[in-house]
Amino acid sequence: MNYNILTIFGLHTSNKQKFQSTINNIKYVNSFSKKILCIDSLEQKKSSLKEKVTDKYKKVDFFYIDNCKNLLDVKKWIYGLQKINYTEFDYIILINDSICISRPLDSFFDMLYNINAEMYGMIDSFENNYHFQSFLRAFNKDGINKFIKYHFINNHKIQNPNQTIITFEIEIMKIFSKIASLYSIKNILNRSSKLNKLKNSIKFYYDYIFDMDKNYLKTRKVVNLHFNDKEYKYFLFKLNYPIIKLKKVNKCIYPLNYKLDEKDFNPIEYKNMHWDLYDIPSQDLMKHFIQHGIREGRKYKPTQDSCPQRYLVEYINKNNLNFLLN
Repeated sequence: MNYNILTIFGLHTSNKQKFQSTINNIKYVNSFSKKILCIDSLEQKKSSLKEKVTDKYKKVDFFYIDNCKNLLDVKKWIYGLQKINYTEFDYIILINDSICISRPLDSFFDMLYNINAEMYGMIDSFENNYHFQSFLRAFNKDGINKFIKYHFINNHKIQNPNQTIITFEIEIMKIFSKIASLYSIKNILNRSSKLNKLKNSIKFYYDYIFDMDKNYLKTRKVVNLHFNDKEYKYFLFKLNYPIIKLKKVNKCIYPLNYKLDEKDFNPIEYKNMHWDLYDIPSQDLMKHFIQHGIREGRKYKPTQDSCPQRYLVEYINKNNLNFLLN
């Protein structure tokens, strides 16, 4: 089908991994897009990324703006929308640089063409409240107008990055009348024949069962697919899920009963490496690392090596994305 599609990348290509992932990701959206805009941080203006991309893909334009540590990618998407007549396009794709695309996106674009919705997601999440993860979303004409209006009503309220996530990823869901997601973590529920039988036999209580789904997912610790290695592996290898989260590649695996050398821990370094810790007092950061950071695979100093799970290394090598591991 011949649709006009605009793709906007919100970037902060501050390392080689994001640099190479952006080149890779543009490759996967190029054939579907009539126009591609890359909005990167001002300090990346001297980077060779623009030259490497535009030499190969003529439909790509680059712009550079100050990196907003509060509004993050949202500010860059809005800037991109202001630099072009977006009303000429049937669909707008908004992508950030937290991912590496590993497979062709035909199924995602088929969803756009065949399902009438205002907002489309690659995958949903039950973390905090139900929402589509914002690393790759699409909007039709009505949807993007709602997104822009919502931004101008709410952007002045944002005081920190977590508020951006809550406002533009979670709470924004309520403004759309129809949504569609290519993948759902409720696919995990479909592997439970017992729950399926229950759904089929008591359809009258659908809303009640929906809440049970949410609670069931919480007990399985899969409110967010990317936090559960067993299910993430299943999606990658069995469901052809096309997204590698860079955080998964960059995590550090600590041994069981790991004991931190407190003299080796610098709270300022730890905070600077993880923007979501901005509001935690320095004196509480070591406690955060011990209680949460070790389990989440967070690094606490820049010199630590990444230790991605073995299945993920296998998947990366299988798909010739070795630059993620260098």
